[in-house]
Amino acid sequence: MLPSAEQQRFSNSDLDELNPWTIEGRHPADLRDLATARITSLLDAANRALNSAQTAIEDTSSTSAELQHPASGQTDHHQSC
Repeated sequence: MLPSAEQQRFSNSDLDELNPWTIEGRHPADLRDLATARITSLLDAANRALNSAQTAIEDTSSTSAELQHPASGQTDHHQSC
């Protein structure tokens, strides 16, 4: 489950495609053999999800930095004249 604000960043079809691997990937002996096309599709979906997550992290970092150091045009009162 993702927070509702973050859900829009991810493709539901990618998450649906990857969801079984959150469980099956823990038990590799039980994994079924996959065709090359299916593996490629899963890797593409995983890359898109990772890129979306990276963008979310970067956006959060930028927002946090702006809150800490707003560029409001205020004069720094600590500068000497």
